[in-house]
Amino acid sequence: MAPLHVAAPDDRRARFGLVESRLAQRRALLQPQPRRDGHGGTSFQPHDLAPLRRLPAPAPRHRGRPVLAGRLWHEVGAVGGVPAGMAPRAGAHLRIRRLVGQAGVRRRPRAPHRLRAGLSVGVLMRPVALLLALVIAAASPRPAHALVVLGWHDIQDRIPDGYADADAISSRNFAMQLDWLRAHGYVPVTAQAVRDARAGRGALPAKAVLLTFDGGYRSAYTHALPLLQAFRYPALVAVPTARVDAGAGSAIRDGARSLPRDEFLSWNDVKAMQASGLIEIASEGSDLITPVVADPQGDLLPAAATRRWNNGYESVDVYRERVRGDLATSADLIARATGHRPQALILPSGAGNTAAATLAGELGMPLVLASEARTGASDAGLAGHMRLDTDVGAPVRLVMHENPGAGELAYELRRDARLDGLRGVRVALDDVVGSDAATTERNVDALVERIRSIHPSHVFLQAFSDTNGDGRSDAAFFPTSRLPLRSDLFTHVAAKLRARAGVDVFAWGPTPGDAGAYEDLAIAAPISGIVTGDDGAAPVAGSRAAVSTATGWRPGLVRVRAFDVRAGGDA
Repeated sequence: MAPLHVAAPDDRRARFGLVESRLAQRRALLQPQPRRDGHGGTSFQPHDLAPLRRLPAPAPRHRGRPVLAGRLWHEVGAVGGVPAGMAPRAGAHLRIRRLVGQAGVRRRPRAPHRLRAGLSVGVLMRPVALLLALVIAAASPRPAHALVVLGWHDIQDRIPDGYADADAISSRNFAMQLDWLRAHGYVPVTAQAVRDARAGRGALPAKAVLLTFDGGYRSAYTHALPLLQAFRYPALVAVPTARVDAGAGSAIRDGARSLPRDEFLSWNDVKAMQASGLIEIASEGSDLITPVVADPQGDLLPAAATRRWNNGYESVDVYRERVRGDLATSADLIARATGHRPQALILPSGAGNTAAATLAGELGMPLVLASEARTGASDAGLAGHMRLDTDVGAPVRLVMHENPGAGELAYELRRDARLDGLRGVRVALDDVVGSDAATTERNVDALVERIRSIHPSHVFLQAFSDTNGDGRSDAAFFPTSRLPLRSDLFTHVAAKLRARAGVDVFAWGPTPGDAGAYEDLAIAAPISGIVTGDDGAAPVAGSRAAVSTATGWRPGLVRVRAFDVRAGGDA
């Protein structure tokens, strides 16, 4: 179905520049409270301002009073009147220009529109299309107990272009997002309310949202808490205790950066946040936030979801003991400092698995949150929704990325991720393996650059090798006891594709006779889904079994069964 609002390209952008004016000069032009517009949406607040553009209109004075010449248009990235479940036009941002007004000037009502001869059928059918869209939207209610989980990292006064932390957000944009949530009926809930709803002890309100913060940055106390107090919004703040427990004057590694100790929370800050009555303290592990070496090539992947490589892969049992010890240390430190054991875990780097969630539950943290989605101009990730009445493993969060404003947040929350298009590329690792390690690495780099230039949304990466062409798997590109190792390359290529090309990686292979091979693949590599049965003859039960065993390690994997349709062949 076509979107309700279609904005034609605005050629005035090329002829008129942006007008930079201080808020005090605009305040007289703006309404102090949200107003309902003609489409059922809500107009913006005085501080919720995108850059305003001046369109020439010769009205420097009105009734003897000076006014700002020209009309001011507010550009927003999403429209309040788009019903839930309908996505804006794919491939471009929908930008709607909304008239703010002219100071002291009363606009005359428009004359009724008169039909003219030759009016197109499309124009005549617009009211009918609008009515049908509203009926369909009303017939597709949001699921009961639906929850949106939002996540923030660092909050800064200003985010300059090229800022090193892509997950940081400006305090202005953060305030605009909170204001937008309130204006559009979202109800922030506590983590305890979420736990009660999952246990059947209560129900969440409509448009429930859980606000979360992680990373241990001090801005959660200095920037986020004052705004949360102003809105009276509860939140969940996760602390990596190794950072909070670091000594004064020490440097803390944060990705590729080394930051001073005072950029992170202290235990006094943590206790002050808890004493506010709005903040629940969650665990983010102790040192799980530091990635580990995941393969012989040296790729760094999240410690909570990866078996560590150290001249060999650690066993699953050793992995479990490492994660359990880290979580237990974190929970003990939080309990000692605050007097309360944490009941929630936010997985560092948003990556985890069923094993980590089970270990957290055993340590008294039944609510485990992951993050597999980010909001941004070029991202088409998940919308952060989850259902509490369905066991989906670790629910996902919508994590702010590239300093989004209220418009980007509105776009992510309103669109239906199920309608997103998929642009996939199938990659055969047999063609990447070279005669030696140096040649293979050059081939990998060339592959990643090629994928970046194509810019697909998904890559279907070959996981099994068929060296003799008989349609059966002879070897694997990841460590498994079920098949010989062709080359330990799958994890390396998948990690590079995700990090440098920004794609979702699906493992591609035939439906196996032993589904345990796919479980070993899920343990070894960061994959988002599995594509099986590409010959069209494999039984559906086999592909289901393969994904079932894999989701035991990585919940939420997508199962895709491919068919090769050939002329004269079976489909």
